[in-house]
Amino acid sequence: MPVFSKIKDGTLDLTGYRLDSKVIKALSEYITDVIKYDKEKGIPEAKLPYIRHVILDSNDFKDIDLSNILEALGEHDKLQSIIYSNNEFLGRSCESLVKILSSRSSPLQSLHLRNVKTN
Repeated sequence: MPVFSKIKDGTLDLTGYRLDSKVIKALSEYITDVIKYDKEKGIPEAKLPYIRHVILDSNDFKDIDLSNILEALGEHDKLQSIIYSNNEFLGRSCESLVKILSSRSSPLQSLHLRNVKTN
């Protein structure tokens, strides 16, 4: 799947890349599976394709799309930055983001929301 080729050196950059709900679901499941696999098997970090930085810009994402991705990333204790621009950001996304921000184990250091649709 081409979306997985967008993960390079810990960065998932989907700038301008349009994803349908099936691909978003697959991406969310992939993120969850990597985390689960690591916790179960204790695989060294260097051997797993961790996502440390996420760039989601001009993807035509709806609120539910970002929420699904954030829910998966919420279990991810390696995430350091999120850039989210030119997409929809409503209640579900906000709730998912609050979970990440309120988690004691979240290493998130940088959050950029730009030109998001809030209505």
